[in-house]
Amino acid sequence: MKKNSVLAVVVIFVALQLSAQNFRIQAPPGYNYIYPENNIIKGMEGSPYMADWEYADILFTSGGELKGLLVRYNVYTNQLLYQENNQTYLMGAPDSISEMTIANKEYIYREYLPGKKTFFEVEVKGKVSLLTKYEVEVTPANYNEALMSGNKNDVLYIKKKLYLQQGANFIPIS
Repeated sequence: MKKNSVLAVVVIFVALQLSAQNFRIQAPPGYNYIYPENNIIKGMEGSPYMADWEYADILFTSGGELKGLLVRYNVYTNQLLYQENNQTYLMGAPDSISEMTIANKEYIYREYLPGKKTFFEVEVKGKVSLLTKYEVEVTPANYNEALMSGNKNDVLYIKKKLYLQQGANFIPIS
């Protein structure tokens, strides 16, 4: 009897552990997940974001449209964040975005090198388009103890790189 009780307790415990591992948080469509706002790099100065929170109109590859979504783009991690019900989420499927308009600027998500995708700002649209890719440059700390000058922290800078796009070809020009 004692063996059966111990066996039953073990079976119940294992069943509870297995069911706990299958627990999923309900998030908005696209398997997005909650993004911790305090995800700032320690020992760094500067912002990894292209801009502060702004409203966007998004056109999806499926033809669907979403207007007035509050978004911001983390250039350092190449992630698009959005807010819904006072929670910040990571856009789980940026490939599904055909184009996005933020503050009267158009953005597209494209593969510019094999296996490398990012958002580009469309400067001029045509047979050959002029695009801007935002990148992060990190300037290392350069504090000099003896002179008590320089910066004690690494500094993030957002810089622009221009590309020409013709079809699926991307040519860096700056």
